[in-house]
Amino acid sequence: KFTKKYLRRIKGEVTDSSTILLSPAGRRVILVSRGGTRVDKSIFPFGVLKRTRWLYIASLEGNIVLLKKVIKEALRFGVRIVLNPGSRELAQRKSLAEVFPKVEILILNQGEAVSFWGKNFLSGMAKSGAKTTVVTCGQAGAYLHQDNKTIKSEIIKVNTVDTTGAGDAFSVGLVAGLMWGYSSQKALRLGMAESASVVNVMGAKTGLLNKGKLMALIKIN
Repeated sequence: KFTKKYLRRIKGEVTDSSTILLSPAGRRVILVSRGGTRVDKSIFPFGVLKRTRWLYIASLEGNIVLLKKVIKEALRFGVRIVLNPGSRELAQRKSLAEVFPKVEILILNQGEAVSFWGKNFLSGMAKSGAKTTVVTCGQAGAYLHQDNKTIKSEIIKVNTVDTTGAGDAFSVGLVAGLMWGYSSQKALRLGMAESASVVNVMGAKTGLLNKGKLMALIKIN
């Protein structure tokens, strides 16, 4: 019901589509064909902000004006914001950096962090202004900066079948852990556990774990 309520269909527009090319080692290349539709304020469900405590914002296709409006409205209702910007937002460096201090959790991958802050991205993430800043580094694990301290978590090694969705799965576990009140270190491990479970099977969502299985995997009570 929720999906149908907030799904927008625009007559005459072409739906985005992706083709995933997967190697025998589980690495993937994604070919994307963008439709003509751009997310704008006329189709964003602002009313839902009154009924949520957390809001996860991924790419808004470079619409920084909308991003700022959504964040402003969310903060008005006391909503905590998780921001995982796309390449089109990151290209607008100055404007995007202005919203970081309003964000509860900022998530980037290493390539994005380097493009934004340079090779010394650890220094950059420490000054982002977000309450918690996370940079994922693939096989090298992930870094988290919070309360003037940067910590690192290693990956959970598994047989890699398909890396599609690994970053999103990590975000699921990490954000859930912080929402549940766990420490930064435990939240990082939850993210790693979700990511490891997803890359161990075919498909971006097949391996996602529910709370019970996630807790059992890393032995958190």
